[in-house]
Amino acid sequence: MKTSLEAFCLAIAVLASALVAGSPVSATDDVDRRDPASVARAFLVAHQAEDVATLAALVNDRNRAFFDGLLAAGRADPDWNEVFGGWRGEAVRSWTDPLGATRYRSEQALVPFVAMGDDEIAVIVLTEDPVGWGVEDLHSPSRADLEMLPIAR
Repeated sequence: MKTSLEAFCLAIAVLASALVAGSPVSATDDVDRRDPASVARAFLVAHQAEDVATLAALVNDRNRAFFDGLLAAGRADPDWNEVFGGWRGEAVRSWTDPLGATRYRSEQALVPFVAMGDDEIAVIVLTEDPVGWGVEDLHSPSRADLEMLPIAR
C-alpha cells in the first residue's frame, strides 16, 4: 500500500515538473524591468494566458489605466477583443520562444517575437518609465526596417 502511494506521489511530481518545464517563463517569475526582453517575455506569457492583472503590471504608465479598466470589466469590456483578437492576438498565440535581438529607436525598445509572413516581424514596443521598461504596444514592421535599427542603445 505504501509503495502505491509513493508511486502516485512520484507520478504527480513528475507531471507537475513537466508542466512547469514546458513553459518558457511563468508570469509570476521575477521580471528584470531593466531588460526589455525580460519584460517582453513575461508580457507574451501573460498575454497567452489572458492574465490581465500581469499585463497591467507590465505595461508602461501611458497604458496602465486602460489595462486596469480591462481588468475590472473582464471579457465584457469592448476592448477585450482589441487586446486578445486580431493580428496581435494571433501573433502572440503563435509565439513559442525564443525572442529576437532587441532593437532601439529613439526612446523605444523593440523586441521581435514572431515572423508574420515573408516581410513582417511582430514586435513588442517598450518605453522606459520610472520603474523601468514597460510595454507600449505591438507593431509589425518590415524585416528590413527592423534590421536597420541598432541592437546597442
